[in-house]
Amino acid sequence: MLRFILCDDDELQLDEIAGFIRQWADTNKINVEISKFTSGKAVLEQFQPQRNDIVICDIMMPDMDGLTLANSLRSLRPDFHIIFMSSSKDFALQAYDAHPYGYLVKPCSYEAFSALLGNLMQKVRMHTLSVHSGHETYKLPITDISFVEATNRQTVFNMKDGRSIATRDTLASIQDVLLKYPAFFKPHRSYIINLQYVEHFNSKEISMKNSACLIPIARGLDKEFKEKYFQFMFSE
Repeated sequence: MLRFILCDDDELQLDEIAGFIRQWADTNKINVEISKFTSGKAVLEQFQPQRNDIVICDIMMPDMDGLTLANSLRSLRPDFHIIFMSSSKDFALQAYDAHPYGYLVKPCSYEAFSALLGNLMQKVRMHTLSVHSGHETYKLPITDISFVEATNRQTVFNMKDGRSIATRDTLASIQDVLLKYPAFFKPHRSYIINLQYVEHFNSKEISMKNSACLIPIARGLDKEFKEKYFQFMFSE
């Protein structure tokens, strides 16, 4: 499920963009959820950081402009994706201070919109991992994963901000994805770690930033771990 927030004080524009999204989703066989708002303040009141993936908003709105909205949302979820829309090109340079994925000038064609969304989806799939927790699906930024632990028939993702997300996905299925990235290493059969969040280590265990967990190093892997760690750190 891909969740969109649309914000524009023009309801006809909201309906048109929502139609574009549904058409694109049907073509690409993607399930979407669309929430429409006519004010930035309403978006802030109902924004759920773990449920909303993409925000598409106008820049010029009466109660709160799109740039202020984007910066406010970044404080709640730094990694969300935003696309600005405006009837003028005049705000394009200013808009990029908010790190948007794209900037579309209204009126916008379906072809231009779908091309931008398609490129964004390629980026999202390359750098996020979708995991299932209860009835929710989370798209976790790969670089935000500190370490993964298999425990009590669950796999727990420990994130750099201290959050823990438990899933029924197996560690074996997850490692097929994570170990393709040079930052990840499996020091023990129950753990996969992100080397950029290593605090300190010795020959037997690893301490991770923002966690009290001490991760064991399996017998015979201490040398390989050190080589991998220093190779990664010197390549940064």
